[in-house]
Amino acid sequence: MEKNSLSYFFPAEIALELSAMPLPLGDVREIRLRAGAPLVVVGKKTYVGEKIIDGMTVERTAQRMCLNSVYAKQEELKNGFVTLPGGHRAGFCGRAVMENGHVRALTDISSINLRIAHEIPGAADKILPALVSGNDIHNTLIVSPPGCGKTTILRDIARQLGSRIYGFRVGIADERGEIAAMHRGTAQCDIGIFTDVYDGFPKKDAMQMLLRGMAPKVVITDELGGEEDEEAVRALTHRGVRVICSLHGTGREDALSRPGIGALLRQGIFKKVVTLGGVGKILSIE
Repeated sequence: MEKNSLSYFFPAEIALELSAMPLPLGDVREIRLRAGAPLVVVGKKTYVGEKIIDGMTVERTAQRMCLNSVYAKQEELKNGFVTLPGGHRAGFCGRAVMENGHVRALTDISSINLRIAHEIPGAADKILPALVSGNDIHNTLIVSPPGCGKTTILRDIARQLGSRIYGFRVGIADERGEIAAMHRGTAQCDIGIFTDVYDGFPKKDAMQMLLRGMAPKVVITDELGGEEDEEAVRALTHRGVRVICSLHGTGREDALSRPGIGALLRQGIFKKVVTLGGVGKILSIE
């Protein structure tokens, strides 16, 4: 990653501090801003800036990350994050504006965590042999805590399965825009030449639309949630489509305790469970 590639998202004084830091941006995983605290950059090492960031700087950074329209991004912001060009995700803390018991908006933003998306060709090399069996693919659940590379691995699985080597038709239900990083209809990440993407759609809708319109062999999606996602996965697998997806958690037992996902595991719909325990660290494939 070039040093200038992230500069647009920050006011000039933050961009200048980033460019002067001793940590190579190619190693950076997170950039954190907090009102009343210094800049923190997390990579192989952690860099802590010297200058205290004020609330106005955090607010101006939020505006830039929301393409100068926080109002237009409120549908994403009320969930605590926005997805940026390039597949990066910015998490936000602030004050909730409630309406009828639901969060309507997020205001008075006090801290930002920019999680940097990385393309790592070959990230799935150790996993794919266990997932592919001849001309077929095992339904697979990838489980790990946040920040352990689930999305990076999903992206590389898509790249490889959708390449000339494997030649599978791949569909990506990219609700948060982090796997393919679509921009004006073109993927900013290498996801394979036989891969189609529904970008920004709720996962359950994207999975149904892929099934009806694109005839994929395998559908890939990130961060399964509740019962609606379970139903969509079940509908795909009942029609012979394979599914590879991820879940926040600590392993199989944790996944079994989740409503919906646990039922898919107990019924044997997921044939493989991959557990990650750190960045690029595979704890088990079972």
